[in-house]
Amino acid sequence: MDFNYLYQKRLDNNLKNEIAVFNGNYCCLRETCFTIHDDILSSINGGFSIIGENRRFRGNFQNLNISLKAHNNIPIFYLQNYLLQDIKKVYSNEKQNNVPFAEIKQCALGAYLIKFKNIATNETDYFEMISDYNFQICNIFYSNHQKLDKSSVVCQILRNGDCCDVYIASGVDHVFMLGLASFFFCRDIFINNNEEVKIDIDNDNNNNNYNDNLSSMTPLVNNDVLKSQYNTYTRINYCTDETQSLKKSKNKNKNKNKNKNKRRFLNFLNGCCCGLLL
Repeated sequence: MDFNYLYQKRLDNNLKNEIAVFNGNYCCLRETCFTIHDDILSSINGGFSIIGENRRFRGNFQNLNISLKAHNNIPIFYLQNYLLQDIKKVYSNEKQNNVPFAEIKQCALGAYLIKFKNIATNETDYFEMISDYNFQICNIFYSNHQKLDKSSVVCQILRNGDCCDVYIASGVDHVFMLGLASFFFCRDIFINNNEEVKIDIDNDNNNNNYNDNLSSMTPLVNNDVLKSQYNTYTRINYCTDETQSLKKSKNKNKNKNKNKNKRRFLNFLNGCCCGLLL
């Protein structure tokens, strides 16, 4: 997907109904913003933190799975990666004693369809999670199963160096959105690095195929993905001053080596010419 196309999209803060997956209390009345970053103080490999709106969450990547905990160490989000089934399931914790809250199916490289039960309406709804080619930005579209071609952006995730800034629309379950944002934050898990991705463009958008069985997933339905598939995008550079100075130093040394080799070659040619004249 084209970076500029995704970046220009704005959050839809005028949804007809709330989108609640875990708990209706997780839906804020205004747009919210969080930042995901590696937790250098964590004693566990793959630890990360989410900070924003005077709240803090701790997360962890382990065995291609993702878990989130609140400040009181209570599990609130768990993504289980089922490699053999080519599907990911979302639970509220690692015990998995209940039915999954959502299922995630990859439709194309950097594109996922998420099927979930909206407890605010008691209906089955869908998210489309779509990133650009370099995985610098990811938008989450809300697709009501009755109007697949009119999606609304409910979350935008921007990669900023080693961090990700997450913007969530009002009336949306921010815990579920932060879990999906953590999924994008871990690039290797998001791109299914160990799996062969097959893009299915020939999909029938027959609404009768949608049912309440979470195991029944459908192809990507956002037609804009296909229209913008071969567009170019503007690559952004989040290098810090330290990184920039390091790059300049490397380029300077590289140019010195080139000039040194050039002088050696010219001296060699001069020696050959002098030998021929003698």
